[in-house]
Amino acid sequence: MTDAKTPAAMEPQIYVRPHNWRDFIWKVILSYGILDFLEYAIPSLFADRDADQEVSFQLDMPLPLLDSTTDKGERKVDLLLKIPVKTKTTIPVVVLVEQQHKHDQEFSQRMYDSYIRYDASHLKVPTVVFALYTGDFYDVNYFFKEAYGTSIRLEYQSISIKDLNLDELEDDSRPFARVLQAAYLAYKSGDDPNKAEENAAEVFRSVMKYKYTKEQHDRLCIFINGLFYLKNIELSPQFKEEFKMQLGHISLEEYAMKLGLEEGLERGLERGREEGREEGREEGREETRFTIAKNMLAFGIHIDNITQIT
Repeated sequence: MTDAKTPAAMEPQIYVRPHNWRDFIWKVILSYGILDFLEYAIPSLFADRDADQEVSFQLDMPLPLLDSTTDKGERKVDLLLKIPVKTKTTIPVVVLVEQQHKHDQEFSQRMYDSYIRYDASHLKVPTVVFALYTGDFYDVNYFFKEAYGTSIRLEYQSISIKDLNLDELEDDSRPFARVLQAAYLAYKSGDDPNKAEENAAEVFRSVMKYKYTKEQHDRLCIFINGLFYLKNIELSPQFKEEFKMQLGHISLEEYAMKLGLEEGLERGLERGREEGREEGREEGREETRFTIAKNMLAFGIHIDNITQIT
């Protein structure tokens, strides 16, 4: 059977994802799938949480300065979670989450800085730091510093997308396993739209295999559409027919805005602009694109149209 796609539809450029997309999508996934994330990543905290109280989150949380006279520059953590627990105290557990894609030799130092800055001003608050590695680079889960017999070590938990075991994920019924399965297969798809369609189909079938609540099912479908950036692929008729219900949900951007993440989206555009400069893109061109995108967002133009134009 011949592929119904035209040669033009198979050109790689139809699957070019915005450079700020990765940062934005993980903020949405972690923010609005907090309990799914906790159940998978920190099961002991998930078990201890007070289910009668709501968890809360804050994006791009500024961290306190350790010394206003010597500490230069603002330091933010990608996501701060507050998890009420079943203890005699009313103090929630705080989880600081950092998502990292590119190699950074100072990343473990940043994790330590985040922990020490928050802990120094919240001494009675139990604080957890967690790293999510989404790129193809060596990752670590500790910071160590030593000088003349004095040492300090901070260990933290992490998930590395590239090191996940696909067979184990497929057999895991927890909702966040579907998110990680999608992330792993999207990572393996690279810039090949045909591979992305094939892998997205595999994840959608896994979602259909397990008995999730309607809310979980709908949220997972939105995330999977976003992780594979399916809106930018000319999908085959067979795929559209088999997964028409899964494709019929609102976009990830609409989902985020519906839940009040407009400010987070604008920050994502800003971060994407900064990353573009680091990767050697022309600064003037990036400034123009960001200004246009920001102005269009302010005028109420849909984010799908902004992405296509800029």
